[in-house]
Amino acid sequence: EYLKKHLLMQILPNLSPEKLVSAAVVQITDITELNKSERDLTRLAEILHLRIRQKNKELKVANDKLKAELVRRKMAEAKLRANRDELSLLLSRMGEGMVVQGNSGISYANPRLRRMLGLPQNRLIGRHFDDFLEFEEPWADLSQANSPYIAKIKKGNDTKKWVKVSPQELDPIKHGPEARFSVVTDIHDHIEIKNRLIRSEEHTSESSHV
Repeated sequence: EYLKKHLLMQILPNLSPEKLVSAAVVQITDITELNKSERDLTRLAEILHLRIRQKNKELKVANDKLKAELVRRKMAEAKLRANRDELSLLLSRMGEGMVVQGNSGISYANPRLRRMLGLPQNRLIGRHFDDFLEFEEPWADLSQANSPYIAKIKKGNDTKKWVKVSPQELDPIKHGPEARFSVVTDIHDHIEIKNRLIRSEEHTSESSHV
């Protein structure tokens, strides 16, 4: 077998006083190992460069996943806060009637509202809550408005009570764009006391003019 060698040849001239080449020294150096080391370093640099590129790709993928996870977590936290706020509202309204309805009628009525109406859930689903309300004056369909309004609620046994209906906001994505949520507060005793006071004042005023 033949071994290839890399040699570096240097010629060093020997000049005479007249500046003429009188002799020359030829120096030959074996640089095989030096060339091999340089090639090895070049290959190592290329491998390192490829590894750095691969690692950068992996870091970018991991970073993108982390960003996506942060976005999902923020959305989940926002949804959790919204659900918590909704639950807090529901808990704070436990003593009041609550109804959810859309174009197809009532989809949910809590126990308090069912007691107000004197009807079970299965007799309320699909009916419109407005059908159970009675207004003292010609009504401009304020039940479609977003402001609280006062009406009489008709119970199953024909008794009527004053109530305050307060529409609340619902998440259109979660419940649908047509869904409406209302809190129904029994204010019958308050209205009756107020009416008695008014009648008493009117009676006192009439008596004073006699």
